[in-house]
Amino acid sequence: MSEAGQRFGVSHTTIKRWLEGTSPTLENMQAVAKAAHIDIEDLVAAINRPQAAEGAGEDGAKARIRGLVNDVRWTPEREISVRRIMEGFIDIDKQD
Repeated sequence: MSEAGQRFGVSHTTIKRWLEGTSPTLENMQAVAKAAHIDIEDLVAAINRPQAAEGAGEDGAKARIRGLVNDVRWTPEREISVRRIMEGFIDIDKQD
């Protein structure tokens, strides 16, 4: 936890409280957003995102993947890599 705290500019005690369910302060959310190179609005949206992604089955799997996509800091290289992986799965599914 201390490594995460250092990375996000908060104490390990703060990280522990978050894991126990305490909501982060605005200042802490700003520190995390800055360290993660994302907009504070995107962080707040991720925190408040409905937990529908926890569902089971194909719809649940799709929702979990969509949730992850929103959390990635996309670069052209990452987009190409993920697109190639997904296209590979599509090709496999066409063969079934």
